[in-house]
Amino acid sequence: MTRIIKVDPSEGMESLDRSVSELPLIEDELAEEMMRHLFPLLDMKAWTEHLLGCVPPGMATSFGAVAEALGSMKASRAVGELIASGDLKGPTHRVVYFDRTVHPSNVRELSEEIPFRDGATGPRVDEGRMVRFDLEKPPLMILSKLQDSIHPILREEHPGRIDLVAGIDISSKDDIHVSAMSIMDLEGGGIEGLCLRGSPGLPYVSGLLFYREAPMIFPLISKALQKDLIDLDTLCVLDGNGTIHPRRMGIACQVGASLGVRTCGIAKRLLLGTVSSEGERLGNCSVSAVMYGDERIGSAFRTGGSSRPVYVSRGHRIDQRTVDRTISAMTLTRVPEPTKCAHELANRCRSETPS
Repeated sequence: MTRIIKVDPSEGMESLDRSVSELPLIEDELAEEMMRHLFPLLDMKAWTEHLLGCVPPGMATSFGAVAEALGSMKASRAVGELIASGDLKGPTHRVVYFDRTVHPSNVRELSEEIPFRDGATGPRVDEGRMVRFDLEKPPLMILSKLQDSIHPILREEHPGRIDLVAGIDISSKDDIHVSAMSIMDLEGGGIEGLCLRGSPGLPYVSGLLFYREAPMIFPLISKALQKDLIDLDTLCVLDGNGTIHPRRMGIACQVGASLGVRTCGIAKRLLLGTVSSEGERLGNCSVSAVMYGDERIGSAFRTGGSSRPVYVSRGHRIDQRTVDRTISAMTLTRVPEPTKCAHELANRCRSETPS
């Protein structure tokens, strides 16, 4: 039977909990306080090291057990990538797969602590040698609950015609991370571009993309506002979801509610809901509702003969109908122009950035 280990939170975890509880849930102040107090505490590497340090000799844990203790089973892949990087301190050889099989690179070291059984896919640890963690206030759960706390700030407005759109994307390779903004008018005419080098927060975890990309997106939007390249009524189009999200607080919603800017999100994968079989024609697009029960949470866009849609959902200070009309007017191929141009600009700036 799997053993449960009570784990006290690390100092960094406790600091995160305090920071979240003290955030002012006010549109004009939230982003600045996040940059100053919250984002520096987004350290999944340290959280994972803390848990691994609690696994005693002669015992093992799994990637899923670590992710569960952090607050989301969806973090299993991120945990695996952190451990595989070789950058973590602690007994990483004591982490096995969900079926308790041992990675070949860990067999020798772990065999000095634990007797294995041969399994169909390799050496296997007995269940009695496995541990899970009992951690109060897991950090990823704290961040998920923060999304719920911010939700009341989210506003739906009906602005009518949008004159200026700013596509935003991030390009990462090795240790180079660049955020980019491509600003254009409704006819798709390019006006300005802006790039910044920075550092992401957490590794990618489904539903928590904001905590990876916002530490780079906030400075980008703030600089564009300071340079008068955009204003608060410019529609910022983010590569990710808005209301197509379990908490209706995808990255587009959370960025908009934190900074007070008008936002929507465009994603290539459907995170939640089902696509209606009926649709309407808007410009070059066939637009169908994305439904979750009786609630419309976004739209699926198809262009030409493409069978692969993109998923468009409102963020802050805009309604879905205005989002649909605006994005359809700027869609020539599968990926709408704001997202496409921002992606190309981010890649170009990143490739030109010295390492």
